[in-house]
Amino acid sequence: MALTEEDEPPFFLFWSSCQMEYAFLRDFPRRMKVVGMYAVLLSNSGQKQKWKQYGFDTEVEQINLLFATLLFIMEQSLREEPCTVDDVAGFLDVMNTRYCRKCMTFDECRDLADFIVNTVLSNEGLRMSFQGYHFEKKTFEDIHISYVANRIVYDAFENRRTSYYLTENGYSLLLGTLEVENNMRLTLQEIIFNEHLKKRNFDKALDNIKNIFELMRIEKLKNYEAITRMRQNILDFSIEDYSQRIDSTFSSITNTRTKLERYKKIISDNVKKIRSEDVDIDHIEDSDKEKLDTLREINKYLDSSIDCYMEIMQSYNTYRDICAQEMENFLQISRVERFSFTSDLFNRILDNGLLLASMDRFLHPLFMRTPSKIFNLNKVLVPQRRREDGQPGQELEDIDFDEAAWREEQERKQALRTGQYETCLSYILQCVMRGGKDRVLLSEIAARIEAHPDELERLVPTVSVFKEVMVELIRSEHFDMETLRAGRAERLEVRGEEEARHAGSLVIGDLLLSLSEERRPFRAILHFSIRRTEEGGPVIIESVPDMSEEGERLLTLRCTDTLFQITRKPG
Repeated sequence: MALTEEDEPPFFLFWSSCQMEYAFLRDFPRRMKVVGMYAVLLSNSGQKQKWKQYGFDTEVEQINLLFATLLFIMEQSLREEPCTVDDVAGFLDVMNTRYCRKCMTFDECRDLADFIVNTVLSNEGLRMSFQGYHFEKKTFEDIHISYVANRIVYDAFENRRTSYYLTENGYSLLLGTLEVENNMRLTLQEIIFNEHLKKRNFDKALDNIKNIFELMRIEKLKNYEAITRMRQNILDFSIEDYSQRIDSTFSSITNTRTKLERYKKIISDNVKKIRSEDVDIDHIEDSDKEKLDTLREINKYLDSSIDCYMEIMQSYNTYRDICAQEMENFLQISRVERFSFTSDLFNRILDNGLLLASMDRFLHPLFMRTPSKIFNLNKVLVPQRRREDGQPGQELEDIDFDEAAWREEQERKQALRTGQYETCLSYILQCVMRGGKDRVLLSEIAARIEAHPDELERLVPTVSVFKEVMVELIRSEHFDMETLRAGRAERLEVRGEEEARHAGSLVIGDLLLSLSEERRPFRAILHFSIRRTEEGGPVIIESVPDMSEEGERLLTLRCTDTLFQITRKPG
């Protein structure tokens, strides 16, 4: 069923106007197929009255028996053995005798088996489908669903029989319930991702690395959710819950970072191979351009997955520490002796008023102040180092440490270095956008500085700052401003305090995004690419001042020539 422009609901008009801004809806029909497999099955089963004829009155009984039958068909399919209606009837008869305890004969079991296989699972031969909305095409799509198929087999007496087996949808339905554990899903996706890389099937590899990243994010969020629940009430957790979460986290990410680093190297090798096949990089074929874009996208997800791995490890340690701390607090509370104010105090005073004379003995502990320390018992058993005064070569020095002043100094240094990063990167962007070519070589920037020496300090505030900026740019190769903006919003939502703790370090993507938002000329940048060029030899920048312990000195910088290029927003 497709919607026309006239009857399209406002909800979907909203998504049309957004032009697929939300990338997470790109594979929405695939998700709806998974949902549809359950929805269609339950719809076929729940609307039938046949179940109640045999005593299966509740929906719970019906669903449990239905999935048990599916498992029997799957077992027969995996063994490559026939699975006729009579075989299913025999299985149902055994199930009823041992577990269900319904008043059913074998003929009734066969009638029920025929109902389950041909009506519920096969829909009496009619096509089964579920509609999922495709946000890019702005229409509903029919998603075909089938659980079992049949073929003709012959029994021992050469009688023609119909045998049923699971389809791909049927296997996916059942494998999603138990056979593939959570800690195995990540491993399976990694194996598939590795195979697609070997076959240079980069589009499917991109889908796999997205799934890997999604599974790691889910594992991270599960850890944070467990930490929150544990802080709220430690009694909600049992030893089995704790062990299961620890084992699940550890088994799902074992050797994950090593594998991700190896995949990054494979991606880098593929990029070099594609570039080496094209002599003129500016006239690269469209197919190779598409491959390069896909490889860059895979590389971004690999970087995000490595970051997520670090967060999982941090949450793993936090979960373990919080559990130990909460258990200790709980044990301390259990040692506190409690009393009833009504029965132990108030009622006793009513019975005997003379007890008021000794009320101070009862209430005195409530007003006791913490005694001042005059002797620290904790230090008694700690080994003390011998203090030897007056040895030659030792000088005594009084140090007055002001923590507030030290913090102010550190903040000042961080602000200064951040400003130097911005100065260097903004100067490079200005050179790229100057003249309207939207591209510039580092050698051209060096030639301009030679003609205008007063601009040297803008490109090289300090040698270390210039090195850090260039290394981070060359390592990243490509920046997509929309991707950076989405990534920053996600990190701020999850990491907050952690990123604030590293506010003085260089995060080149965040710095580039900040410049594009704060300075009007840079708002037009959509993409920013950086790559090395071996043409023309090294770039030499002379007479660069640098401060060291001996004082200021002049250095000569020798760099590989690098191409900076931007793509502007349309319009």
